[in-house]
Amino acid sequence: MKTILYIVVFVLSQSLFGQVVYQPTFIDQCTNKPIKEVMWMISDSTQIYGNEYLGMDYAKLPRLGNYELNCTSISDTPMKIRIAHNETVKDTFFLKRLLTVIQLNHDKTYSDTPPKYYVCNADSLANGTVIDFYSNGKIRDKGIFEKGKLIDTLYTYHRNGKLSKLTIPHKKGYKTIHYPAESLKR
Repeated sequence: MKTILYIVVFVLSQSLFGQVVYQPTFIDQCTNKPIKEVMWMISDSTQIYGNEYLGMDYAKLPRLGNYELNCTSISDTPMKIRIAHNETVKDTFFLKRLLTVIQLNHDKTYSDTPPKYYVCNADSLANGTVIDFYSNGKIRDKGIFEKGKLIDTLYTYHRNGKLSKLTIPHKKGYKTIHYPAESLKR
């Protein structure tokens, strides 16, 4: 009887107090101001949470554990998020400074024209060495550009500092080499 009582109390406490609120803040590195209109979602192995609308402030999570944050404005690959305490969990992320624009043909297929790279907005073509950082201070992207064109290898890193991909320019476009994510612990 005592064991059943402990189980009931445990289940009730998890359902009453087990919910976690995940609240990311997204900072535009070019203006150093928070941006609300960012598309993001957080998921576990079975479900996506909080993807109801663009620019949501937070997501309610059902339990502690491991999640993945998906936001292409921050990283091309999902970021591992570990929730270890029942509380509002706040994270701050820098949005990408280096933007890539891929041109489409009129039939909506990728053109043979290589992508253009911009820094901060569509009015500022990337020139010289451009380094983009994550909010933890680690490098996100590093490359050399001339009038928006990649002229040397573009190094892209995961949030943990490990190499994610190399983009290498050549005569007819780019060659991209992807590296496995391995363990992406924060």
